[in-house]
Amino acid sequence: MGRQLSNISDEATQMQNTPGEMTPILELQPEDGLTWLISPNVARGNEPGIPIFGGFYDSNGDPLPQDTKVALQFEAPNDDDRQTVTEPYRHIRDYLTLDLKDQQNEEYIDAIKHILKGRQLVVEDIDTLYVSIQSSAQMDWSQVGSRVTISENAVQEV
Repeated sequence: MGRQLSNISDEATQMQNTPGEMTPILELQPEDGLTWLISPNVARGNEPGIPIFGGFYDSNGDPLPQDTKVALQFEAPNDDDRQTVTEPYRHIRDYLTLDLKDQQNEEYIDAIKHILKGRQLVVEDIDTLYVSIQSSAQMDWSQVGSRVTISENAVQEV
């Protein structure tokens, strides 16, 4: 069964990024006893990858700079640092030009897919998954358009 993960999920904690560094804006952790299996090959669109839908805005309500990078990061209890588990998305141009409805449209979905470095990512209830950005500006979650959602087609909850 697919599980949509977003900034409004019960398992989510919105965070403040540090400008100029790859830092989390969203922390996700499965409920006790559950595991998320994240697949790199979503069957929508033509290209492999994990669709992550989003709107990225600063405190003035302006979109974050186009050169903002986005990546999924992972941390297990014994890790010293977060590991980047997707190829960093080098710019958010497609997020700036496509509204959320268009991002989810089959015709455009490949533009916002993130490439997983491995075959599958297993996030257990003791692990943490992050959506992280590197930007010269801070993400402001209080802005109406600010949101991040990992497609339910990529996440299986077991």
